[in-house]
Amino acid sequence: MNSVYRRAHFVNETLFVYGLYGPYHFSHFIFNGLIPLYSTIREYLPDNSAPYSLLRARTYLDRYTPLDMDVLGLPEGHDIVLNYKNVRTALQTTPPFNPICFSRAVVGTGNRCSLPYCEREIPIEDYDAFINDIKKMEVQPEDPCLNSVREYHSGSKTNIKFAILNRKQSRHITNIPDVIEAMLKEFKDVSIKLINYDEGCNIRSTAQLVEDIDVFISPHGNGLGSGLFMKKGSTVISIDSRWYSEDWFYWPMKAVNVRILYYDCNNPSCQEFDEQLLMKLAPDLTEEQKKEIMTQEVTSVDRLLVEQYRKDSKRRIDIERFIVFLKDNLPFLL
Repeated sequence: MNSVYRRAHFVNETLFVYGLYGPYHFSHFIFNGLIPLYSTIREYLPDNSAPYSLLRARTYLDRYTPLDMDVLGLPEGHDIVLNYKNVRTALQTTPPFNPICFSRAVVGTGNRCSLPYCEREIPIEDYDAFINDIKKMEVQPEDPCLNSVREYHSGSKTNIKFAILNRKQSRHITNIPDVIEAMLKEFKDVSIKLINYDEGCNIRSTAQLVEDIDVFISPHGNGLGSGLFMKKGSTVISIDSRWYSEDWFYWPMKAVNVRILYYDCNNPSCQEFDEQLLMKLAPDLTEEQKKEIMTQEVTSVDRLLVEQYRKDSKRRIDIERFIVFLKDNLPFLL
């Protein structure tokens, strides 16, 4: 044992021990992981100059995803991970054979986040600092997300800026071209950015795309977290599928003074039968069960399966109702 202690070396740094939940999920990574960690580091190292290292104690729902943690300003190899599969960027490294003694350890992020299940809030000053640090970071000109954007305009000037994010796989909105056409016809002097979420939108490119947007429209899910980087007082609209809605994003948007609205159309005109998704979730369903899953009260199929299907299924926007919804909730359009 003595030989082991002799081989240990002392590092005059603070070690922050943290965990992540579902970091492959853009918004879980940001709101449940990266921002709480960023806030904790600011609390214990307020001058932002003292050296520190990280130790990821656990990753829940791990898909071994490369994570963009450059905003923390860590040198290479200072994010220690216990599973070699999590060494996905130059920041990560596995523990060395010889022990390291740090001068101080901060274990956990203090149960802080902007969701109801956390005991401590993220201070607005930490949100502002995080957003500013992200916006200072360089975005590559060849970024696939930035290059996927198409822009549309009505009128000779732009008073209101919209962005619409769509997804190709799950939660795809099937009639976005018709929605854009109707919006351009109905509202004068607006611009609309159409963002393809599947083209590698990361934290940096997302921040650049939405920083001057007034109204951001997205299927329920990951993309709604983009509201973090919008102007204070702007609006995010969640396009929910028929019979599925949840308020997870209400809390972080409230924390950064961004309004979120839910377009929860329960009309048949908003519903699509997503057979590909259904075959993936439950390939053994009978034809009768497939028909039943399109109704509100489903008794012959597992409730959790039905909920997952409704959450991830394709959806349509009832254009006439949606235009009325926009006019009712966004008076500055009139």
